[in-house]
Amino acid sequence: MSFDLTKLQTPDKSADGIDQRNSFSKTLIDSPQFFLSWLRDPTVQSALTMLDDIHNLFKDSRASYQRVTQTDHPYVTFQFMKLDDFGLTDDLYIKMNARGKPLTAFEAFKAKLEQFMGEILPNEIYLFKGQRKKLRDHFSQQVDGTWTDLFWIYRDKDKKPNLFDEQIMIFVRAVAIVTRNSNAVSTNEALRALTARNVPFSFPKYHEHGCIDAPFIKGLITVLDECVGETDGKLKTHLRDTAYYDEEAIFKKVLNGPVDLAELLQFQAYCAYICKNRDDLREDSFWEWMRVITNLAENTNTEFEAFTRCVRSVNELLDKSTSILEHLSVTDLELPGFNPQQVREERLKAQLMLRSDAWRSRIQEAEQHGYFRGQIEFLLKFSGVLDRWQETKSCTWSESDDVEYRKSFTDYFIKASKIFSADGLNDFGEHRWERALLVIGDYLLQKGSGHNYSFLDNPRSSHLSWKRLLRGAAEVDPKPDDFFEKRRCYVKDLFMKWVDVTTGVAEFLDSVIGHAAQVTVPWRRILAEKPAMISFCKKRLIQYFGDENVYLLRGERISGAHAELFTYDLYIGLLLGKHDKGDLVPFSKPQYNEHQADDPAGPPCVFLEFECVDGIIVLGVCNQNGKFELQLFNRKGALPANMKEALKSSAAFVERDNEKITQTVDWSKIEDTIDGVVAVIRRLAKQSHLSTSTPNLRMTD
Repeated sequence: MSFDLTKLQTPDKSADGIDQRNSFSKTLIDSPQFFLSWLRDPTVQSALTMLDDIHNLFKDSRASYQRVTQTDHPYVTFQFMKLDDFGLTDDLYIKMNARGKPLTAFEAFKAKLEQFMGEILPNEIYLFKGQRKKLRDHFSQQVDGTWTDLFWIYRDKDKKPNLFDEQIMIFVRAVAIVTRNSNAVSTNEALRALTARNVPFSFPKYHEHGCIDAPFIKGLITVLDECVGETDGKLKTHLRDTAYYDEEAIFKKVLNGPVDLAELLQFQAYCAYICKNRDDLREDSFWEWMRVITNLAENTNTEFEAFTRCVRSVNELLDKSTSILEHLSVTDLELPGFNPQQVREERLKAQLMLRSDAWRSRIQEAEQHGYFRGQIEFLLKFSGVLDRWQETKSCTWSESDDVEYRKSFTDYFIKASKIFSADGLNDFGEHRWERALLVIGDYLLQKGSGHNYSFLDNPRSSHLSWKRLLRGAAEVDPKPDDFFEKRRCYVKDLFMKWVDVTTGVAEFLDSVIGHAAQVTVPWRRILAEKPAMISFCKKRLIQYFGDENVYLLRGERISGAHAELFTYDLYIGLLLGKHDKGDLVPFSKPQYNEHQADDPAGPPCVFLEFECVDGIIVLGVCNQNGKFELQLFNRKGALPANMKEALKSSAAFVERDNEKITQTVDWSKIEDTIDGVVAVIRRLAKQSHLSTSTPNLRMTD
């Protein structure tokens, strides 16, 4: 709507062309260019009111019309925006003018979506609260009403307190993801685009990827209607508790991020259930459905490729969503994308829970442990239930056997709960749990395909976590000597030694560590006996090349600072103690060389040194293929000849070159050998009648 005020024909115009007897708006309304139908438009009414206020403010100003219309130095300017460039329909023009600014992404999206609804679902009837109405009309009413109120409540008040359009578009994107046809050829490409981070999606882009279809439209409307509470406008919840799926927390995450693929998968199952069973959202069956899906999602590595397969699997389960336990218990099903081992676990638990409420309560208590989060197969394995079930894939054993199984399951869960908290392994000091487990066996897990092995840590999603150890075999039907299965059974063996659970955990672990001397594998025995070894490994990693070549890593690579296990043990386990008792005189306090890739000092080793008038005498010890090699040399020249000859004759040293003498001994003989070297040097240092033909060996003051 525009006017040229210079062409207005009024009875009494002032110099500004305004009828002084009427309001500004009345002058406009009475003009032949004004259509009276415009008065029904609230946008026009608001504009007229504002024009009257402006006129009342400036009507007594002189030459105001000339000032407003001058082009050299204009007081008022307008920005022209060609709406054709937006590809919008005419019914948007008034909304644009009302706000005086471009439409937000959501405003543009909902307008196009509403138009598209009229094209693909022109006569679709929607039943809402007992009333039948056209789907498009219902969308138009709700999208600017209760749905908007819901998003306003859950907007990010810290980032953009007055805006929520971005959150709505994120929600729309999530619904587009969860309503894709998992069997369609184009689904993978669409999901890949929709899950890409920081890539904005407009209506044309949704349309390009085939997302604007009947399932999406109906799903969006259904989910939004079921999300709005009846009274306060907040999110309406359908589950009896948040033990497995926290509806409000996930809703907030979907809106404000960040949300990971596992959570998005749970949201997909949540929305899918609502869409499938909207007319009968039974609390118990909905809760059981989310329990199963959450267990599967939490314990599956949901990278993108797995995620798309999981979406398909969830959709294939939808027909049985109201009786999911019965379906799992009688069906030898596969769920592509999900961890097969977790699928097996859910099948077994479904049978147990249907067998008795006693099993149901025990299983749900264990599943809800903050760290295990639904992955409790290790308890079923340790108690014997898993092995018995695998014989026939049924739980039809006798009641007396069942009582024993439940008792054993409960006993192992009590022990596991004392070891692990919601955050992971409890801290019992001095790496007691790790050391006790090493007494039982080599539980360490390999990092990647190299030689690094981990003492394990807490993050649930890590391949080097305690939870990964408790998962056991990577295969559903592992061989008896399976790498992972053997290692989780070490946990069972350790638990079996814990007969009295009233005993303090630290005391129990110490009792196991007390048998470390009986461990026949030297590297495991050393790690079990000395907590300082594990403390050295800041990233909880060692590098293992065999039982005789084990390296402690400060970081994650052997190119960084590292120590060799056996010489480090010699350093902290023997030599430091001897020094404190004065048994290494004349040598000073032992030192350890932590080797790095560019270290000119050579391999990691322990060394002793003392200063005399002839230089600095050094005794170094390193590990050479399972034996200790001792090297004696002078930092400031050649070794004194008498020392060289004395050690060659009395301690079996050999002369490698003019600079050093060496000897190689078994690990069991290292203490006696070092004592012999120290004794020889101490004797020489005290002698006062050395030959004048050789350099004298005398201690400095």
